[in-house]
Formats: sequence, C-alpha cells, structure tokens
Amino acid sequence: MRSEVSSDAALVSRRESECLSCAWQPGATLVRGPGGLLAPLILLILDAGYTGIRGKMSAMKLAHTMIRVKNLEETLEFYTGFLGLKETRRKTIGDEATLVFLADAEGSYYIELTYNHGVDDYELGNQFGHLAFHVEDLEEVIAQVEAAGWWYRRSKPAVGSNYIFVKDPNGYDIEILEAS
Repeated sequence: MRSEVSSDAALVSRRESECLSCAWQPGATLVRGPGGLLAPLILLILDAGYTGIRGKMSAMKLAHTMIRVKNLEETLEFYTGFLGLKETRRKTIGDEATLVFLADAEGSYYIELTYNHGVDDYELGNQFGHLAFHVEDLEEVIAQVEAAGWWYRRSKPAVGSNYIFVKDPNGYDIEILEAS
C-alpha cells in the first residue's frame, strides 16, 4: 500500500480505492492531490502501519457545514423563518462572496450560507445527502409546510422514527425528525 509523493511535496496522490480502505480517520489534515482529489497527509505514517493517529489528537467538535446558495435573502427566510435558526455573524469577502453563519438555539453548531456574488445557479451534486433538524412536535411543522404549499415526503409509520423531508429554496434536502 505504497503512496506516491510528487516532486512537489505538498501534493500527495493515492488511488481512490486505497483511500476508501485505509485507516484514515476524520480530522486528519487533507491536501489537494492530482485531479483535485483529497488525500490524507498522514499517508507515509499509515504505510508504516501506524493507525493510532486519533489517540494523539484531541476530540474533534463539529464547527459548521457550508452550503452555496442561489438567493441569500430567500434562503435566510427559509433557515431563519421556517427552521428557526439565528444569524450569528455575516462576513463579506470583497466583491466575491457573502458568508452568513446561522446557529440553533444552543449555538453549538453552525451552517454557513455562502452566496457568491453574481452566481444565481449551481448544479447540485450527488455527494451531499441532507441536513437534519430535531423538533419536539412534527405535526406542527407539517402544518406549517402544508400552509406554505411546499412539497414534503413523510416517513412510513413502520420505519420506527417520525420524520419528513422538505427542500430548501436551493434544492437541498432538509430532514426534520421528531425528537424521541
């Protein structure tokens, strides 16, 4: 399972199948390799058989999830008005983009909405699944969704959990689960 290091020491390449089966742990430093693929910077350590990297690192804490949005104001209305998140900060990066950070009531996790100025459409990829939110009363949420005339898909009763899926204004799937 030998890695290839290019003449540029910052670029590390590895076949995709090896990355999927190696002992890489979330939180490892990543670099862009040939073709834009991400590869762990700890490849040489892993090749030597060392897999205890997590034991030397402090526990990771989720920081935020970034999504690109087509229309910032429409998206903010959905995430703050419907989902009840609060805007915690906003940053404009010159003429390039506006970043808006949203948090839940506890402020322990953030969503970063990135609006790239002048870009009003993106192609949704298939690598992203969905964002999920817990609520106490799913029926109350369903009533709001129906009042807004939005499409939603509800879980089947035999599934064991009670949830719906809706789409945000950008087409991202949002799962809303009833807390149990």
